[in-house]
Amino acid sequence: LPATIEVLPMETLTSPVLGPTCINGAPIILPATVNLFPGSWTYNGTPITVFNPVNAGDFVLNFTVANGYCAFPLSDTISVNPFNAGPDSLQSICQTSASTINLDNYLFGSVTPGGTWEFNNQVIANPTNYDLSLLQAGVNVFSYLLNDAICGKDTAKVTFAISAKNNAGLDSNISFCSNNTDNINFNTFLGTIDTGGIWTITPDSMIDLSDLNDVSLSALPPGAYNFIYIIAEDLCTADTAQTSIDIFPFNSAGIDNISTLCLGTDIDLINLVNSTYLAGTILNPAGIPGLAGSVWTTAGLSPGPYSFQYATTSQNPCPRDT
Repeated sequence: LPATIEVLPMETLTSPVLGPTCINGAPIILPATVNLFPGSWTYNGTPITVFNPVNAGDFVLNFTVANGYCAFPLSDTISVNPFNAGPDSLQSICQTSASTINLDNYLFGSVTPGGTWEFNNQVIANPTNYDLSLLQAGVNVFSYLLNDAICGKDTAKVTFAISAKNNAGLDSNISFCSNNTDNINFNTFLGTIDTGGIWTITPDSMIDLSDLNDVSLSALPPGAYNFIYIIAEDLCTADTAQTSIDIFPFNSAGIDNISTLCLGTDIDLINLVNSTYLAGTILNPAGIPGLAGSVWTTAGLSPGPYSFQYATTSQNPCPRDT
């Protein structure tokens, strides 16, 4: 009996579209036929009909046609991508830190790239080069958003707690007279400052600085003093303000003196001055005869009251005294 044998060509199958997908995405039901060829799927040699994307990675599945069909086996890869915006986080930075930052550097964990950054519900056009100067000191909350038709949505909140730079105040150079060193208001020199700093005084002096609005320097002798206020480094670099104070001596002319003297003698009026500073000048505003320098020759004068003045000079800002 004659027989006819038909030899069919081996077909090359075209891979069906099985992905990509995301972790915990919907299960993928594997097709029972590929290019109209029935067959079965295996993964690592184990038969499989439904693929569950529980882990990220590339997974190779094999399709083998049923007996009696002529087609080469098919290998197909399903890519399972992570879908994770990462955990929320808090970042503490100084307002004087680098002027621009890459917001992506503040995402943690296995974060899915390609999301959108927002601040105050406004999309950030260039999150990899964000200008920190746009932010105010305080709490600033950014959102990293993922939105995928297959994988769904995920959001990470990145909060920046921004500290204003340390401010110890302004440097200044102040001069006082030794007769006017009570009730000094340091805030008028320093301006608005951060509290909690420390003071150093050179040379070392026991000055009460607990109330900067009312500081007495009366215990300080004339001299040059440096008052340094320091805000220690924390998130921001330390800051220092120096108030240099020069205290000039006041040359007092002393108290007024009334003396009873005998005429006919030479009187050195300096000896009548009630002051430890004797380098001043005897003044004669009434033009009384007989005065030469500080010596008054009284011969020939009539008895009666005579008035002279003793005047001192001092370095600015100290006043003259009489």
